[in-house]
Amino acid sequence: NSFEEWWKAYPGTDTFTHKGKDFTGTRGMRKGKEECKAKLNAILQEGEYTIDEMIAALKYEVLQKKENSYASKTNKLSYMQNSLTYLNQRTFEPFIELIREGKTIEEKPIIKGGTDI
Repeated sequence: NSFEEWWKAYPGTDTFTHKGKDFTGTRGMRKGKEECKAKLNAILQEGEYTIDEMIAALKYEVLQKKENSYASKTNKLSYMQNSLTYLNQRTFEPFIELIREGKTIEEKPIIKGGTDI
């Protein structure tokens, strides 16, 4: 089911490991599963966005936050809203626009032997 795919893509917590670096978070991020399901279905019924775009936008934002966390050595996922707020405030919209423009986010390779100590 498409909602389950979206739900699984949403980070469960703001604790994660990216490129071998651990980031410790403080909270759960999936909130109100049934409310999220109803809200997501309502958004999809408007017809402006597809479930594929919703999932791609979510994955884009999460990867961007993880990449930024790695680069800045600060947990940027901590700034992401919980799942219900994310849907209610339509936080996905700018990310869907980026996807529609053909933007992608690539994991930057880990550079070994740099000046990072």
